[in-house]
Amino acid sequence: MLGPYDLLSTSSLTARAGVLIHGVTEDTDQIRQMIPWTTLSWTQVHHGALPLWNPYNGLGLPLAFNWQSAAFGLPSLVGYLVPLRDAYTAGVIVTLVIAGTGGYVLGRVLGLRIVGALTIASIFELSGPLIAWLGYPQAQAMAWGGWMFAAGLLIVRGDRRVPPIVIFAVVTAGAIYAGHPETLIVMAAATLLLVALVLVSRALPARFGLPGGAVLRPTVDVLVAGIAGAALGAPLLLPGLQLTSSSIRSAASLGSSALPLHDTLYVLFSTFDGTPVPGSYQFGGALYYNESAAYVGVIALVLASVGVVCGLMARRPEVLAVVIVGAVMAATVYVTPVVYLVNHLPLFDEVNWLRALMPLSLVVATLAGVGIDAMSRAPARPLVRMWPLGGFVAIGIGLGLLWLVGRNGGLPSFGKSFAEHVRAESFVWPAIGVALGLTVYAVVLWQPRWRLAGTVVLLVGEVVLLVSAESILISSSPSSYSPTKAVTALQKTVGDARVGTGPSSAGLCTLGVSPEANVLFGLRELDLYDPIVPEAYFTQWQRETNTSAGEPDLDEFCPSITTAGEARRYGVRYLLEPAGTSAPPGSTKVASLPVENPFAGNPLAKPPGDENLYFVSHSSVATMSTRSGGTSAVKMQPSTPDPADIDMVTHSRTAGVLQVRVTNVPGWRATIDGRPLALESSSISELRAAIPAGTHRIQFRYWPPLFSAGLIVALLAAAALGVALVVELLRRHQRDAASVGTDGSGGAGSER
Repeated sequence: MLGPYDLLSTSSLTARAGVLIHGVTEDTDQIRQMIPWTTLSWTQVHHGALPLWNPYNGLGLPLAFNWQSAAFGLPSLVGYLVPLRDAYTAGVIVTLVIAGTGGYVLGRVLGLRIVGALTIASIFELSGPLIAWLGYPQAQAMAWGGWMFAAGLLIVRGDRRVPPIVIFAVVTAGAIYAGHPETLIVMAAATLLLVALVLVSRALPARFGLPGGAVLRPTVDVLVAGIAGAALGAPLLLPGLQLTSSSIRSAASLGSSALPLHDTLYVLFSTFDGTPVPGSYQFGGALYYNESAAYVGVIALVLASVGVVCGLMARRPEVLAVVIVGAVMAATVYVTPVVYLVNHLPLFDEVNWLRALMPLSLVVATLAGVGIDAMSRAPARPLVRMWPLGGFVAIGIGLGLLWLVGRNGGLPSFGKSFAEHVRAESFVWPAIGVALGLTVYAVVLWQPRWRLAGTVVLLVGEVVLLVSAESILISSSPSSYSPTKAVTALQKTVGDARVGTGPSSAGLCTLGVSPEANVLFGLRELDLYDPIVPEAYFTQWQRETNTSAGEPDLDEFCPSITTAGEARRYGVRYLLEPAGTSAPPGSTKVASLPVENPFAGNPLAKPPGDENLYFVSHSSVATMSTRSGGTSAVKMQPSTPDPADIDMVTHSRTAGVLQVRVTNVPGWRATIDGRPLALESSSISELRAAIPAGTHRIQFRYWPPLFSAGLIVALLAAAALGVALVVELLRRHQRDAASVGTDGSGGAGSER
């Protein structure tokens, strides 16, 4: 199974003893967010509902519009067509297919032969940044990069006007629905820079030796295509941006520091400073592995250098533009003054520009494709024939010097012998790459007729090296998730009631099932881990209890409930506490949950124990209070497959106020007996409505108005693009028919 399901065995109620961890230990977000949200979206779709609402965490939160669920992205859409157990795996495979096909199309747009286009596809889809983020929305958005570059160049080329605009719009929408705004911004910025550079080259004087061409029309077409793409993505953009503006993201600054120059070694080495996987660990770098992964290997770098030389010699504006884009992306990752400048530009300060490693890997792949294409053609220029040999020799010398002088630099004092072993092993793949390159070009240099075969061998060798070095980063497990004894006991005890954590939890998400992973077991927890959790969650809790509720910077809301009143206010009916702690006031112990010790056999590990489960005074999803003290009752109707629907019947002798414990975000509407019901302004933790005396059926429905507006905008944009495409095809058909009739090459008229 693709995905780190076995990481569940290391924590809380899902802990299991004796489980061997297979995946990257830092990839906890896959099992804490992406896999649960994929499972929930798939389940709702197969019950005939749109995946709009997640009822399992906090007081419920938007699902499709939290961006990272990517419920409307192409990988998810394909995942809905396969069985649930394969949905996440299908999404990962589709992501690789998008990246590979986009790289191949980009190569063909650049006029490369098949071997060159395949080189771009292979290096891009197997590069360090994409593989390190595979399974995340970052990789889904990054995968559209080749398509974005290709569509942008087609628009600028101007051979045909409407089809490239349509392609660019569709591809942009695909990147929007992929679910990661940061990556989308970085990839779009790189694409626009590429297009702008090609257009600028057309405006330069002829003495620079660059071909001229139209500038204004392609510029307008790119703007139209970008606007059309945003319109197609409006169903996610509009409600998503609305939620983001009131979430913890609105107060967060994601700007980052430059990576140290030491980390440029990761382009050549996949494990120079180790990897966070079982049997190893990471002992260097500025951030966790995913943020600094940049591996493409020796062969790719040499081929890319050949591509740069070919672009300079031929003065191809498109290739020169790719080179400049690569330089700019590298600067925004590794050059401190540039990173500082970018982080202080308006709007850009909320983007982590380390994501520029993603378009940088696409640039390297593109230049490598250009280089290998030039070397496969006969006759090749002498410089093109000799340059690869020099490149492999230079890198070989550099590797030798690094082995002699810098191999043991920066190693940790703890576990130094193991780190030395890992560092030494990291030289194996670069050395193999150099040896393969020298061997191939020793033959090709003296036997030009084997040039094409030699380039194919290089491509195959590069693919083998990439797969060998990067496959360890693809998280996998021998089986899917299943409930432990503790989880089963909790399920039987609480049913669909909401579970919180008591005073001893200290605001940490360490009890129960890891937030969001509880979705996999149908458990409702107050704790949550979500990128668009409303900031009001934290401010309201702080105001009401004068205590912290977790880590806003880490997207975690994990409050410690200390009184029965707090539990009732947040609809919590059960509290979890570590074994041996006293019962919170106003609660009664109902069960002990048998928690396994995942580190059984380790004498230093905490001995296995239970978690205490306490029942707090009754907390309902909805209550109704009357001002005159009359009796009232709220009866919940049988739940529908759509969690965005809440249905109930109220009965009271006098008028009252209905309080529904659900996250109060834009998009909730209510009806009473089929008529619109006005919702009163309330806190983030509830919806309120004034209800007249008598018996009434009340229905709440989550459907943001901006989602409806986005659907209308997307349909209009799709219709406009479709009409424009049909008109373009009809005009082309008419021109072709007129051309045939004019030159007398066909038709009855020519025979007469």
